[in-house]
Amino acid sequence: MPQLIVKRHTTDKPWITDQFRRLIRCRQNALTSDDMTRYRRLKNHVQRLARQLRRKYYKRKANGLRNSNPRNWWRAVKQFTGMNPKSTETLENLAQQLYDGDVQQLADHINTFSSKWLLICAHCQTLSQCRSQSLRQVNLS
Repeated sequence: MPQLIVKRHTTDKPWITDQFRRLIRCRQNALTSDDMTRYRRLKNHVQRLARQLRRKYYKRKANGLRNSNPRNWWRAVKQFTGMNPKSTETLENLAQQLYDGDVQQLADHINTFSSKWLLICAHCQTLSQCRSQSLRQVNLS
């Protein structure tokens, strides 16, 4: 019996299975052969299967993390979201790149940004304040 060779790529999502790849290949064949009814049916099937596989993958990962310590949980969350796990960039390196090594100037820039951000946040309403305000407006009408 001949063996089927399946190529894996480093950019593949972790939930992609061989069955999913075959389904995509069938969908693409239907498109190139101009069989639009078959293509639409397969397109919907591929989308549903992708959603199911993705959901199962993340649910399986999350269930394993519920009982783990917070450090591992945050590490996995950062991996799921594509964030870098830990920046190796030091403030000295950042100051070197942005301000010719002047760490004080970098600190001043960060402090200025933070103070402006705090001023903006001071003028913002919380969600509960906005909700109560809109409810009052509805009751007055």
